[in-house]
Amino acid sequence: MKIFELEKYKENIAFIDEQGTVVYYKDILSCAQKIVSIIGTNKHIYMKASVNIGMMIYYIAFLYTENMVQVVDKELHYDQHMDYIKKYQPEYICEELVDGAAYLDQIYGYGIRLENQRNGKMINKELALLLPTSGSTGDCKFVRQSRKNILSNAEAIIEYLHISENDRAIVSLPLSYTYGLSVLHTHIMAGAALLVPYSKIYQSTFWDFFQTYHGTSFSGVPYTFELLEKLNFFNQDIAVDYITQAGGKLSLKLQDKIFDYARKNKIKFYIMYGQTEATARMAYLPPECFMKRQKAGSVGIPIPGGTIEIHNADTGEKVPPYTNGEIVYLGNNVCLGYANDYQDLQHGDDNQGKLKTGDIGYLDSDGFLYITGRKKRFVKILGKRINLDDMESKINHEFEISCAVVGNDKEVCIYIDTDQTEKILNYSLKLFDIHAQNIQVKYIEEIPRLQSGKSNYTELLKRRGGLQNEYNNEE
Repeated sequence: MKIFELEKYKENIAFIDEQGTVVYYKDILSCAQKIVSIIGTNKHIYMKASVNIGMMIYYIAFLYTENMVQVVDKELHYDQHMDYIKKYQPEYICEELVDGAAYLDQIYGYGIRLENQRNGKMINKELALLLPTSGSTGDCKFVRQSRKNILSNAEAIIEYLHISENDRAIVSLPLSYTYGLSVLHTHIMAGAALLVPYSKIYQSTFWDFFQTYHGTSFSGVPYTFELLEKLNFFNQDIAVDYITQAGGKLSLKLQDKIFDYARKNKIKFYIMYGQTEATARMAYLPPECFMKRQKAGSVGIPIPGGTIEIHNADTGEKVPPYTNGEIVYLGNNVCLGYANDYQDLQHGDDNQGKLKTGDIGYLDSDGFLYITGRKKRFVKILGKRINLDDMESKINHEFEISCAVVGNDKEVCIYIDTDQTEKILNYSLKLFDIHAQNIQVKYIEEIPRLQSGKSNYTELLKRRGGLQNEYNNEE
């Protein structure tokens, strides 16, 4: 099953980077043909991803040649990379060029090198992509996505966003993140182009690049728009056709700011909901609803081809409109399952098109979805999902203490009753890949507990001055 039609669009521009480098679809096709001659098909490539034109060419070429790609953030700690490589045993590594390494092929600063021979250890032929579960919390659990998953979700997104060959989206999200990859998938599938910046979204050069090469759209998580508001972006005259937002819940104040901006400049603004397990998207709020101030607080309707149901969290039975329960999604974009090591790569479809999201919400009488909470203690910081219970467990094990972790989608606070604040902070920054401004470690004489002996998180949240777990759309 081919995901992309590179031959159909071979004369179209695929990528333009900030240095003015232009790559056509025929160039990606040529790279794909070379890959087949070098490594063949149905191989496992471990890709250290960054926003780089060479990485993007290789990634599309790997999928086109029906190889399987395991995508991870290049900036992960060296030990984490080695742990993943040990557990999953990829045959090849694709990375930014390293001095002294022997590469089989290289383009635009990226290269492919042999890691090991699998020696008969097979992978499922339907398996196309491995992605970490929305930002790793130190474990090695990856989502298994098939070619059908990617194709189904991309086709749906192209349909409701009306993506065409004339679109030019700028890459504004990490490419190790399902949301960022979905932008890449959809635009290459539609024969469109992507602008590849080397500056950051908060820098003027990013927007100079966007305007010079006639960008049509960009995407962001809530933090993106919070940052843009601080930079007075919404009062600037930058031509944009449409904007997409996922990975979290925007504050009402920020929604109002974006509403005024979108109305003034006739820009379509899409609010979306998804998970890595759904190969990105499950629902979207049509921009006309946003502009008419309809369905406030909703994440929208199911994507084309998908169905959303609300089930009683205990019995699993469907519930009527306006009744809270677990959100269950059905569609061809539901992933095959998870992988904890290379042996799991042989497995087939464990989910059969049905995803229990772990989110709590309800449908209104028109079928619009509203999120009201989570079944488990997760927060989402800068698009990265953090399991607070997992964080507690790992810290307790490492330092042989009993800590309590609370947080929201902006900050995590670790309460400890021992004088190891600096050590635990450094450990947490390294293991959980959280920016220093988004995590605190606080000494407390005694962690408050319930009669059951469990930590009293409500009391700790009160001590944090109103810090609460707020829902943010899963990725």
